[in-house]
Amino acid sequence: MKKLFYLFFLLAFTSCTIHDSDTPGPMGPPGATGPQGPAGNANVISTEHITLNTWVYNSQYRWYYATVNMPEITPDVTDYGLVMVYQRISGPNNPIWIPLPDTYGNVTTNYEFYDGGITIYRFNVDNSTPSAPASMVVRVVIIPDSFRKANPGANWKNYEVTKEILKLQD
Repeated sequence: MKKLFYLFFLLAFTSCTIHDSDTPGPMGPPGATGPQGPAGNANVISTEHITLNTWVYNSQYRWYYATVNMPEITPDVTDYGLVMVYQRISGPNNPIWIPLPDTYGNVTTNYEFYDGGITIYRFNVDNSTPSAPASMVVRVVIIPDSFRKANPGANWKNYEVTKEILKLQD
């Protein structure tokens, strides 16, 4: 047993080294540059401006609606992601993008998204018959679950904040 103890002591002692200083040695040469990564913003999809000119009236619910096919909205997005729709309006600093849903006076503009598309609704809050909407310009931003979770404090309802976070181009 005594020999075994000396053997362990000898191994432990020889594995330790004693340095005169703790100063690190010189820096080595830089490594090779890695390949260029793909451009993008974490699988976020942003549409160009979409002009809605064709509205359908539903007399049962007293609303107008317009449907946009969007194959980019997948079951994974509908179950876990986020789809934001912004409406362009005229203002002192043209253009102004506001998030939907929006109510201005008696008129509410809302939307729903589903696998393969979105539907935008316009109706009167007091349930009266609305006027036929004029054309409307919208922009759709599809944010996958992983990106939404990576930015938990983001105010996705503010288009300018969303544009900055996602590095979107107008």
